[in-house]
Amino acid sequence: MKQLYPAIAFALAATAHADITVYNNEADFLADASIVDTITFDDVPDMQVLLSVEIDNIRFVTRGTWQVPGFCSLERSLGASTIDRRNLTFRAPGNTSGSVMAMGFKLITFAIQPPADYAVVITTADGVVTKKPIADVVNATPAFKGFISTSPIVRVTLDAVGASQTNFCLDDISRSEILPVVTSRPGGATDEVDELDDQMTMDE
Repeated sequence: MKQLYPAIAFALAATAHADITVYNNEADFLADASIVDTITFDDVPDMQVLLSVEIDNIRFVTRGTWQVPGFCSLERSLGASTIDRRNLTFRAPGNTSGSVMAMGFKLITFAIQPPADYAVVITTADGVVTKKPIADVVNATPAFKGFISTSPIVRVTLDAVGASQTNFCLDDISRSEILPVVTSRPGGATDEVDELDDQMTMDE
């Protein structure tokens, strides 16, 4: 019987992450996902906002100052003054915690040589945490990541990883409809800076 345990553990681990489909191509993601809003930052006024900012019902949190336009490219984007971890959560009607079934974004870096490596963590309402690498990103070729989930996505966490860490900006953030999500936290998730969870290991 003991010889069966590793196989069972592997099967359970594989099942835990089977509810999220990952896209590396924006066109394919937009064709499959029920997207209702895309933030391009073209119409967002120039800003310098400390710690947290909410744009189109997405809340962005980091230890630093959010900046529009970002500094990563000639196009308008959302950047931050530091390379610290960033959390994205959703605000449903009534100022309650929200969730989406699909989420995608473009990650832009000013890295040229060597390429920069990043990681994204998707947390879903069923408690599953799915980590995915965003590897070998350079300024001339922004990376796209899209996610369609069978369980509501309640948080997206982004971080620079690896030996050579480089700051980054976000653009073309697309999402499905924001729906309320049941949480154990009164008044919904606040997702302040002290909740960035530095103990989380981003590397695969």
